[in-house]
Amino acid sequence: MHNIDKNPNPSNIIKASASSKLLTFAEYKDNTTIEKATVDFVYSVKSMLDTKFILIISPEIERYLEWVSDNRRMHKAQVVRRAVEDTMEKDKEYKDYLKKEYGI
Repeated sequence: MHNIDKNPNPSNIIKASASSKLLTFAEYKDNTTIEKATVDFVYSVKSMLDTKFILIISPEIERYLEWVSDNRRMHKAQVVRRAVEDTMEKDKEYKDYLKKEYGI
């Protein structure tokens, strides 16, 4: 948390954290805004956390993931994530949903 009334220019370390997934910060002005800033901060951080997902797959998909893992030195999860990310990128309905719900 960074109090912009006490120090309007955050340190370079704080500025650099704006691009980090592992380190982040929030700004507030005084005691009346710190509560809102804290709540907003917690919600924004929660939305950045990865989620564990258990997937039941067919033997054919398992064989492919094993092959990719062994021959291309990729984690199985990487392959699955890339496939989902590619699908997301091509999904026009999902992009429309993001624009409508989140302004993204």
